[in-house]
Amino acid sequence: MQEQNLNTGMKNFNEITKLLKDYHTDKLAQDGRLRVEQLLSDNPHYREVLNGIALELTLQKSNGKINYVWFSAAASVIIGLFVLGISWYNGNKVKALMPQENGLPVFMNLQQQYDDVMNAIAIKNYDTAVAQLKTLPANDTTFYYLGYCYYNLGNNPDALSSYAKVSEGYFAEKAKLWQAFIFIKEDNFDAAKDLLSKPFQFEELIEERDKLLKFVSNK
Repeated sequence: MQEQNLNTGMKNFNEITKLLKDYHTDKLAQDGRLRVEQLLSDNPHYREVLNGIALELTLQKSNGKINYVWFSAAASVIIGLFVLGISWYNGNKVKALMPQENGLPVFMNLQQQYDDVMNAIAIKNYDTAVAQLKTLPANDTTFYYLGYCYYNLGNNPDALSSYAKVSEGYFAEKAKLWQAFIFIKEDNFDAAKDLLSKPFQFEELIEERDKLLKFVSNK
C-alpha cells in the first residue's frame, strides 16, 4: 500500500513538473497558465521549483554538455520535487480528513440570531463572523462557530480553546472532530487519539470520527 501511495504521489509530481516546465517555456494556453499561477499562489514552494527548472534550462542552453554545476542544479530540482511530491501527497491526505461543516440554516423570512454569522461564514468573512459571535450568548453553538472561524483564520490556539469550551451534545462531538483534525495537522497524534477514543452518540458523526481515528491509529 505504501509503495502504491508513493507511486501515485510521484505520478502527480511528474505531472506538476511538466506543467511548471511548460509554463516557463510558454507552451500553455491561458487556462493552463492560470492553473499554474494558482498553484504558485497556493504553495510558494512551487516557485522555488520553477526557479530551479529555469536555471536548469538556462544551463542546458548555454552548455551542450553536462557539467558539475548543471548536474547540481538538476539534482536540486529533482530532490526538491521529490520532497514537494511527498509533502503534496501527505497534505492532501490530511486535508481529506477535514470534518464537514454546512452551517446553520438561514431562513429568508425569519431573522435568527445566528443568521448574520452564517452569512459571513458563507462568504469566508471570518473576522466579521468572530465579531458577531462575540455579541451572542456564550453557549455551545457560539463556542463551536468561534472555533470554526478561528481555524479558518489560521489561529489554531484560539480554535482549540473555543472548541474545548463546547460542553455537551451534538456540537461537543463536532468540536472533538475539529480538535482532533487540528492536532493531526500539528502531528500531535496522541492528543487526537485521546479525543476520539470514546464512541460518538450521533450517527451522522460516527463515520468522520472513525475515519480520523483510523488515521491516527496507524501513526
